[in-house]
Amino acid sequence: MTHHILNGDCLADHLKETNLNGDYIICREALIDGPIQPGNLETFWSARAAYIQETYHDNTENYFSRVVSEFSKIRSIPPDAEVCLWFEHDLFCQVNMWFVMSLLHKDGIKRNISRVFPVVHDTK
Repeated sequence: MTHHILNGDCLADHLKETNLNGDYIICREALIDGPIQPGNLETFWSARAAYIQETYHDNTENYFSRVVSEFSKIRSIPPDAEVCLWFEHDLFCQVNMWFVMSLLHKDGIKRNISRVFPVVHDTK
């Protein structure tokens, strides 16, 4: 199975209109903004959730259910699966992609990873 890791819901909405098969994992973070302390992921997520709550007034339960749950899917991708990273060239996307790549590499398993540069044409 192919796992498509997408930088945001907008791209996911566009891809769902295609016949592209596979599992969609949505990166709903803005790691370019706020704390990114090193350490274990549990501490990292707690710091991010607190920052999002304080800065954007979104509750931590929502953060864990909508954001962290998607990143958890990355950790469960089987070693033999194909992974497609859908991230653009800008720094916002690059920072998120670097984090995703670090999650994919944490277990030391070599995966078949491709990078896709999305081009979305608004037809409206």
